[in-house]
Amino acid sequence: MLGSTHRLIISGGFKEAGTAQMVMRIVGSDEAQEFILAEYCNNHIEADSMVWLHASNCLHANAPVVIFSTDTDIPHVGLPLVRKYPNRHFIVQLRESAGKTLYLDLKKLHALMENDTDLRVLIKSNIALELQALFVCTGCDYVSFFNHYSKLTFYGAYFDNVGFISADSSFTGSLSQTGTQDWLKGFRAFCRLVGCVFIKKCARLFQHKMQFSKLPTPKEIYSKISEENPASSEPDLLLEWLHQIRQFVMRAEGCTSEDFWLPSNDSLILHWKRSCYVLQIWKQTDVANIVYPIITEWGWSYVNDTDLVF
Repeated sequence: MLGSTHRLIISGGFKEAGTAQMVMRIVGSDEAQEFILAEYCNNHIEADSMVWLHASNCLHANAPVVIFSTDTDIPHVGLPLVRKYPNRHFIVQLRESAGKTLYLDLKKLHALMENDTDLRVLIKSNIALELQALFVCTGCDYVSFFNHYSKLTFYGAYFDNVGFISADSSFTGSLSQTGTQDWLKGFRAFCRLVGCVFIKKCARLFQHKMQFSKLPTPKEIYSKISEENPASSEPDLLLEWLHQIRQFVMRAEGCTSEDFWLPSNDSLILHWKRSCYVLQIWKQTDVANIVYPIITEWGWSYVNDTDLVF
């Protein structure tokens, strides 16, 4: 409010020469006035990120900023901003219908994640980035899903093995490492995540082969392979671990077609690159002018110089 008769209405998002123009209109008893707001002009391609640019620019500290969206990408895009803007109170309204209105308070969600017993092994400042990366690499609007393996399965595997995947100092890499300098370390964590999911189909075969007294954990299987290959480097051990999982999954009960098989190493690295491309953009969501990575360096290619494909 400006005085007793004026309201601020921010509208726009319309592209002009590649830049979205944001307009403020002050409405009162006299004629409306319009101003271009430079801090809101941006080169965002997606509204998913643009809406968080608006939210982070909000001048009212501690006042709730409510975003209405039924798209689950939206809260995941904004989740890391909770720590970055401690004086903001971000709430996403996910549903609006009679008696079924649903709100997600990102501040409360972030606090719950920091106190989650499974996630305490992670560095607190990385938790939101970890969960954001987990969401993207297991399938979203821009990254493909795994056949027959749901998001719930991946989340369960992550929470059951979060130390092995992203927090154990014996292994390099965490899912939050998605930048141009550290994405290859993040790929190792991604491989451990994928392996933990697919092992569920063949754990009994490993138990029999390696003579465990009970069903082994993914880390126990990895450690056994490490003992059998003491001269191997960590990347080579990881590839051997995945190779053995891949062989057993092909023989596992219920895996009746290649749709159930563990993807090849080349497929996994291209999948991770595409995930990193998205995450590098999402990390700039509160920046007006995003620096977009060169897409053909991150898991895509052009056919006939026009059609972008995986």
